[in-house]
Amino acid sequence: MALNSRGKFYPVDSEARLTAAFTEIFKRISADTQPGTTATAASGSNNVFTDVGLFTSTFDSARAWKGYVEAWTLNTEGQRSPNMTWGMNGTNPRNTADMLDDLTEDQIKQRLILTTNDATGQGVPFVWRTASGSQPLSQAQRDALSGGAGAADPDEGKKRIDFLRGSRTLETDANYRTRQSRQGDIVNSNIWYVGKPASGYGDASYLQFAKDNRQSADDAMIYVGGNDGMLHGFSAKDGRERIAYIPKGIVPGLRELTLPSYTHKFYVDGSPFAGDAKIGGSWRTVLVGTLGAGGRGYFVLDVTKPDDFSANNAASLVLLDATEIPRNLTGAPDPTGVDADLGHIFSAPVAHETYPMRAAQVAQMNNGRWAVVLGNGYNSANEQPVLYIQYLDGDKSVRKIEAITSSATATAENKSENGLSAPRLVDINGDDRPDVIYAGDLKGNLWKFDVSSDSPSDWGVAFGGQPLFTACKRTDAGQVSNPCVRQPITAAPTVRAHPKGAGMMVAFGTGRNLTMEDRSATETQAIYSVLDNTRYKPRTSASARLLQVHPGGTEGGATIPAPQALPVDTGLVAQMVASATTHSGEGVSAGTDFWATSGNEVDWNSPKTKGWFINLPASGERLLQTMPFYDGSNILAVNTQVPARGSGDLEDETCSAVPEAGKRYLTMLNIMTGKPPSVQLMDLNGDGFYNGADNNVSRMSLLPDSMTAIKTGRHTVVTSSGGGKSVPQENKLALMPIQALRPSWRQLQ
Repeated sequence: MALNSRGKFYPVDSEARLTAAFTEIFKRISADTQPGTTATAASGSNNVFTDVGLFTSTFDSARAWKGYVEAWTLNTEGQRSPNMTWGMNGTNPRNTADMLDDLTEDQIKQRLILTTNDATGQGVPFVWRTASGSQPLSQAQRDALSGGAGAADPDEGKKRIDFLRGSRTLETDANYRTRQSRQGDIVNSNIWYVGKPASGYGDASYLQFAKDNRQSADDAMIYVGGNDGMLHGFSAKDGRERIAYIPKGIVPGLRELTLPSYTHKFYVDGSPFAGDAKIGGSWRTVLVGTLGAGGRGYFVLDVTKPDDFSANNAASLVLLDATEIPRNLTGAPDPTGVDADLGHIFSAPVAHETYPMRAAQVAQMNNGRWAVVLGNGYNSANEQPVLYIQYLDGDKSVRKIEAITSSATATAENKSENGLSAPRLVDINGDDRPDVIYAGDLKGNLWKFDVSSDSPSDWGVAFGGQPLFTACKRTDAGQVSNPCVRQPITAAPTVRAHPKGAGMMVAFGTGRNLTMEDRSATETQAIYSVLDNTRYKPRTSASARLLQVHPGGTEGGATIPAPQALPVDTGLVAQMVASATTHSGEGVSAGTDFWATSGNEVDWNSPKTKGWFINLPASGERLLQTMPFYDGSNILAVNTQVPARGSGDLEDETCSAVPEAGKRYLTMLNIMTGKPPSVQLMDLNGDGFYNGADNNVSRMSLLPDSMTAIKTGRHTVVTSSGGGKSVPQENKLALMPIQALRPSWRQLQ
């Protein structure tokens, strides 16, 4: 979960604890908001550099949990200014909430809001009755909205739906709550932009699809989840809502959202993502949504053509809905048939490295079927890590691969309070189909799933069911804790081919914000980059499309090592932050602290070399976001943070001023060696030159609340905000030399 864009995650070991954690947080945010003031927080953003610019989402606890999306225009230097068409709060131009609040009661009746009938599994309009008199919702859904079968007011269900659709006429009724906006808060859901098809597939049918669809600026959309119970789809051009979707799993809890006794709860709290897929012979753009803190599961919509968004097309627009009734909304035990492996999916989407408008998690598998690939998330009934491969075609079945299958890994620790985080799909042979998938879990295990066969029955955990590596706390000298102090992995790994052909370097960071107690945790977390030495060969001599693991041995006079998982105590080269020496920025860098990092040698000519690690030096510092490559190079841009903490009270809300404010850092590290970049990227003395006068610094402090990085023609402009400062902090990073942008090996998915 990202509270105020600080990347906070709070899945816990029971629904009751989850509810208590979130309820307490938001009670305290509200309590800290004085009458007449606005507690506004930037809750998510999506850096989409189009003619529209930058989008940010916000919530306002002082105004009954209003949420909205703003649009900004970016100039060539990465500086933002108001979008002159739409996007500013409470002014002209208007933001998304303003436009929803401007709708008349008649216009509210025309809003396109869809859901899924939980009895038939079909997409339907979210209305009590259609114009033809049919009842699109199931009887169970109607009863839940009415307050149970035999409700005293036979029209109550219809009234509740009218309220949820945005009617304000019922807010004078003592049985309904008063809202200050029709749009609810957006806390943890990041925005996903869908413009022109941009997945980069090379076949002729896709090129024709891209040519024929969404070429007009009128078709560009942004999607974001809200705690008004809906995923919203807004026009990126003018901010108008064009579609909304209510996942079936939260329908039983929607009545509570209408009550005067309502206290803040989460509904559609996860971050959506989109990609193109060929379904039934036709290319489609699919949008995948999750509930995050609002519940377990996911759903998939067809968002290919916004002009096709209509109630009549509900059944075809909703491809599937695998969301489940969360116990925290109903207070009842799980119904029969619930997927015991499915948890709260909090992880941020994983964008394709080469085509950032395409989610790498939407892919064609080696059996030819298109699927969405997800970690099962946290707080499932089984509490174990499971990889989900959700097919989008045919019967839309799910292929699940359990990570813990061997007796050696089926320990009590691995099998309790665990779950699989976001996956990284890797295409080894360049056919745009993932061959292996890496993902971490809450117990520090880095799993590798082999999906290289065209037969799903062959898919499974690599290394005989062992994790590639398990992260245990290490001293700065590299000594592993005994017993192992596990370091959780909650962000997707980053992968790149080793330049000497030795395999894959898999980089990941550790840390979590899963429970209230996690905020104040001070256990040392780290960044790792470890070698997966597996080699591959074609499955048949006739085709190189399908790969298989090379078992090792001698081939063509060369010795090929056998695939090897890394033991817990694997020797890794230790890099360090020179935290004892803080350099204060000067000139335009004034107010920013800088540090240097070590450049210890990593000898890849030695067969004993397996990777490197670096401990994060700040107390409570952790990695909660995937590490992207900087400017197309081998350099990882490591964005770490320390959550804000109260004065000894773990329940103290951190959105108010607290003795221990949050912190954020940006560190640049080479994925192969852990060394700092070979060229100077940070401007310590603020003179606009990047050279030896900058003391080789490669780590800098940022303001804690949010960070955006915008590449311009000459620099990358890093803007951060928060920390009680009214003016954002801006730092300019140098770009990589041109030759560094052309690696001699293929950039991987």
